[in-house]
Amino acid sequence: MTKLSLAQRRARTAAATAARRDQRAAQRVVVRSSRSSSRRSRSPSRSPLGSRSRSLSSSRAATPPRAPAPELEPEPESEPEPEPEPEPEPVPAPAPAPAPVSAPAPVAAAAPAPFALTALAALSPEQIERLPLDAVLALGRTALFAPARAPAAAASASASGSTPRTPRRRAPAISQGERREVPCVACADALLASSRANQCYGTVGGTGRSQRCWRCVKGHSCEELDLSVQPFAVALADELLANGGVTTSKVGKLRTALRMAKELAVSE
Repeated sequence: MTKLSLAQRRARTAAATAARRDQRAAQRVVVRSSRSSSRRSRSPSRSPLGSRSRSLSSSRAATPPRAPAPELEPEPESEPEPEPEPEPEPVPAPAPAPAPVSAPAPVAAAAPAPFALTALAALSPEQIERLPLDAVLALGRTALFAPARAPAAAASASASGSTPRTPRRRAPAISQGERREVPCVACADALLASSRANQCYGTVGGTGRSQRCWRCVKGHSCEELDLSVQPFAVALADELLANGGVTTSKVGKLRTALRMAKELAVSE
């Protein structure tokens, strides 16, 4: 019984629902037909486009006209802002004026000695004549004023423990007839070989010709005499010039001293 009642209920609800749908559809059809008939009765000769344009014109007439937009006044041009002035740089305080430096007193340059001054130059001819030969040789090799040496040369000599030998140098050139204060090697050889003190006959520079040096013609080609031998050559030349070339005991002693000094300089 219950099962049949449920089926009946379901059938009844379905039928009611279908009836309601049909009723609603019929109502919609009636409403549509009534609306279309009313439109036709109001404007039978006008097209729907005309009604639409009329409604638009009526709506435009109903809306009030818009007020024209106020013209915007041009904004006044703003003046450019002035650039900030650069800050002045701090001026440094003036430096104090330096104290005036007193110029050093000019030092007179020491005149170079014409030859190596030794104790032999301080003796008179009479004293030299009285002295034995070994004493004359010792005095000739004892310097009164030692020549100044360069600091670098002195340092190297002290480090090595030996005294550097003096390199050979050319004697300075002099004009013809001028007396040379420092004899050359050829002068010393001529003083040892001859009593004529105003000439030397050494061949210098590979020319094979005799060249005068004491009264020199081409002195630039002469080789300078060693410093340790110069005092003996000068003393012998002066003695020969003073005596007119006459050989005296003093000349013989000075010639022997010159020869020994040359041999010692060569051996060193």
